[in-house]
Amino acid sequence: MEDVVLNVSIAEAAGLPKVCDAFCTCTLQLEGPGPQPRMMMSPRGGAATQQVTKTETARKTDVPKWKSGVGRYTVKSPAPASACLEVCLLANRLLGKELIGRASVELIELLAEHRTDRWYSLKDKRNADAGSVRLVTALDGQSPREGAPKVAVDTSPSQHNSGQSSGTGRD
Repeated sequence: MEDVVLNVSIAEAAGLPKVCDAFCTCTLQLEGPGPQPRMMMSPRGGAATQQVTKTETARKTDVPKWKSGVGRYTVKSPAPASACLEVCLLANRLLGKELIGRASVELIELLAEHRTDRWYSLKDKRNADAGSVRLVTALDGQSPREGAPKVAVDTSPSQHNSGQSSGTGRD
């Protein structure tokens, strides 16, 4: 088995249901669904099968754009069939964080192409449309966003979502 490096840039979101202070996380899930949502942002007790990238917070907007959400994910090839990249869009609130929407992208889909730039539909906890998020990916040492700062990859539990990819178009 050889390692495959997937570089992911969380670029922007659109079509959010309301103006908010939004940030986004991407979690690599190698062994299927994660724990319940209340555990998603826990800084302790992360499983070794998860790698997380987080953006900065975009203030008071319904069309956030991020500069810091670039992560490197290392995966053994071939990737497990259950592996996915979970994207969660959250809002900072007075009493904590609120999940706006999430999507799950099969890792096999991202590893099939050398470089991608796609919009993915977000679903809220009631499975209603919650906007979309744009991810730019590149394989093996190519930066998905030239000149973008590198962020550390850490471990943290996350929640699995069965949202579908929107392909190459925007939803």
